Amino acid sequence: MEVFSGRIKEEGWAYSNADDCRNPPAIQGLQAEQRMSPAKVRQIQSFIGEYCAAQGFDDAVSEYGLDAFDVRANSLERTFCDKVFALCDYYLSGEIPSRQLRHIYDLKKLSGAVDMDDDLLNLMTVVREQRVGGFRCPSADASVSIPATLREIVSTAAYKADYERLTMPLLYEGISYGDAIGVLELIARSLEEDERLRRPRSVLSWRGRAGA
Repeated sequence: MEVFSGRIKEEGWAYSNADDCRNPPAIQGLQAEQRMSPAKVRQIQSFIGEYCAAQGFDDAVSEYGLDAFDVRANSLERTFCDKVFALCDYYLSGEIPSRQLRHIYDLKKLSGAVDMDDDLLNLMTVVREQRVGGFRCPSADASVSIPATLREIVSTAAYKADYERLTMPLLYEGISYGDAIGVLELIARSLEEDERLRRPRSVLSWRGRAGA
């Protein structure tokens, strides 16, 4: 295990020895506020587990339980829908926590992996119904136009400053705010095809009211 510990220090990782890997000082918390549907079983592994497996540290993987394991996770389509509504909810509530900025980048990347077809539009309406009554979920109200809300987020540049200040430095690829935010217009165009997601009510009448 000395080789294993030495390589971790060599890579500049926070753990100084193998025991630290077994009892890390911080625990990653998971949060779920909506039902998981549709979902798929996917395999995941910690960064340390992947590193050890790639370096051939099989004993360490086995001894410290670093093997890959299966989890039930939301489908890409469900994740896409949740992120669209999350962006709208925080905008309509009148406050935009910095952690929400990641949704713009995520939607940009997910747009290349999901089809904006009738199945996705139907899922959008299902997700909207499931969010009704949730904490600060104003976009779940049937009177709110999701396309209009997305377009106002773009026109007001509500997320621009924080995206450039907080999100861009964390990215492995150079996706500017201008490149990323364009996905909201594409989504808006697709959602306009479904009257269940397109309503005439003014977006501005909601701003700040939900967070009151």
